[in-house]
Amino acid sequence: MKNRSLRYLFWILVFITLCSVAFGSFGILYGEASANPALSPVKTGGFNGLASAAIDGKWGFINAKGEWAIRPAFEAVGDFAADGLARAKNNEKWGFINSRGKWIIPPDLGEVEAFAADGLARAESNGKWGFINSKGKWVIRPDFEAVKDFAASGLALALSNDERWGFINVRGEWAIPPEIDEVWNFAPGGLVGARIDMKWGYINDAGEWVIPPAFDAVENFAPDGLARAEGNGKWGFINVKGEWVIPPAFDLVWDFAAGGLARVRSGWKWGFIDTRGEWAIPPAFDQVEDFDANGLALALNHQYGFINAKGEWVIPPAFDYIMSGFAADGLARANSNGKWGFINTKGEWVIQPDYDGVWDFAADGLAQALSQSNGKWGFINAKGEWVIQPAFDLVGDFAAGGLARALSQSNGKWGFINTGGKWAIQPAFDLVGDFASVGPAK
Repeated sequence: MKNRSLRYLFWILVFITLCSVAFGSFGILYGEASANPALSPVKTGGFNGLASAAIDGKWGFINAKGEWAIRPAFEAVGDFAADGLARAKNNEKWGFINSRGKWIIPPDLGEVEAFAADGLARAESNGKWGFINSKGKWVIRPDFEAVKDFAASGLALALSNDERWGFINVRGEWAIPPEIDEVWNFAPGGLVGARIDMKWGYINDAGEWVIPPAFDAVENFAPDGLARAEGNGKWGFINVKGEWVIPPAFDLVWDFAAGGLARVRSGWKWGFIDTRGEWAIPPAFDQVEDFDANGLALALNHQYGFINAKGEWVIPPAFDYIMSGFAADGLARANSNGKWGFINTKGEWVIQPDYDGVWDFAADGLAQALSQSNGKWGFINAKGEWVIQPAFDLVGDFAAGGLARALSQSNGKWGFINTGGKWAIQPAFDLVGDFASVGPAK
């Protein structure tokens, strides 16, 4: 119960962080603000990126000097894509703007996705989906309940009015009639799981059944050419011919990982099988993760530790929680008595558990850390020393331009700090996104 409480506490913290931090990094951005920004110019070394920012209930984009490159005039915005366009919303409708804030495609759409490599974007109008080109013209009329991007075959999955999937061509015509009840996204290898009635099989990007629907459930094929499949309530592995390579004999399975082992559950215990389906490590653990490149796998038996490929404890289960496996730097986040630190592959504390929360070290050698003394975030180095003192309600990693998002404890607003922990752009925004390079305006 102690482990579970710690896990819930940490993930509540993660959720709060993501709600405030990740809004600016992923997908669509929303926010409101109530004060005008007091912007502080900063030397940027020629970096010409933009970051989204919200003020007075409107979104725009600022440059690395904190100046408005695009005035805040939009209800919501998305990140700029490689084509130099960003989605933007006005009067509850979506369109595309360039890096000068000019409407390239007027906001006439209910919803819209970014342009794909083929120059088409999925768009919605009056509850129906179709495709537009870079001029905002309908190439395929919005006549479908949902659509997915075109595959290399020149066909795209589309959902009919009676909620069944089929394939359309570039003219919007049904190339393969809508007869599929459910379908996954296409994965590398060109096969995708699809369901008719209560059985699953696999189709290719031409809509042809390569493996007939004969399974209770399936997952996409992994790079090793095997896919997890369920039959008669048990899981096993099939090949691209639909043949059982490992018969369905397990309650749950995961893909094969480094070392040629797959974690599987039998009853309520986890172990590992080899590619013949034989137990390499008998099921004796409450929980396991895949083996890392270092030959260790995270495992739980009341407490967390690491095992080797023989199932032996290399790092005894003595930790209340360990967040995933070891990172590329050879360190893993670990929790003891409610506090977080970092251990090495010997299970030794490299950074003592003196923090209320930590994130993995970034490429710049800094890790976000939550101080137990004042409940504020800052950055530590690999010695556990405060490089940037904990003085912020939330922080993000340093991104392009050498700036990191930070939430001020004094006014509850977002700004940007430099690697010295000083305000490069004063905290005056309700939400901000990371800085990113933007291509030339169209």
